[in-house]
Amino acid sequence: MTTRLFKPPAYRMSARSREEIVQAIMSITTRHDYPLSFNVKVYDADLSLKNLLRHWREYEGKSGTYDPRWLKEVASRYDQHEGSLFEWGLEGARRHFTGDYEDTFQMLWDGTELRVDYGFSGRGGGWLVILEFEGHRFARMQVTLQEYLTEMPWRDLKHLYQLCLMLHHDTAPDKRKSEVEHSAAFDFFANICNDIKQEAVQLDLFDTPEVIAELALSGKYPDDDYTPIVKPFVIN
Repeated sequence: MTTRLFKPPAYRMSARSREEIVQAIMSITTRHDYPLSFNVKVYDADLSLKNLLRHWREYEGKSGTYDPRWLKEVASRYDQHEGSLFEWGLEGARRHFTGDYEDTFQMLWDGTELRVDYGFSGRGGGWLVILEFEGHRFARMQVTLQEYLTEMPWRDLKHLYQLCLMLHHDTAPDKRKSEVEHSAAFDFFANICNDIKQEAVQLDLFDTPEVIAELALSGKYPDDDYTPIVKPFVIN
């Protein structure tokens, strides 16, 4: 039985002819220092501790992350490193193109493998650029992008169009904002807070874990004589 892959609507090719595809590529890429550029600037990432915790719980689950003593120490380290979080988030997001996870955008949605060389340009590296695609180098071109694409082999042109559709969708403002937040959360908790002991605890019969977390982050809980009751782990 053959499994059919579902193509996300944003990845669907509306252009069909060579002329239409060339115009589509021109319209969804931005001319900057390089012919094929995508604006990846991030201005409004929410790097509050509360939001970083939300992202971290998506990675690790909730066990232990409501322990008030752990939360109080996390809050202390957050105050020490808050100024570095945005840069960590940017660096983590860029790894999908030029770092540890650079194979993320080396294939199309259907698994078709590509050879792509990416870079970042502009002030603060706010533009993602395609430097080379399947042997086609776009830096220092001797002709216009439109002229070059018009002569590009059909298979390469079609795949470039599909890649540009993916990048246009996956680097949209909401996507890049979320990726920066995820990356900052991972670097902070996995690297800065990884040595803080966590307990899975039964905190209070009356307050919810969320209420206890709010109190702990504000330094109001627990009292010095607080002793957590560790939940037993039951193996079925």
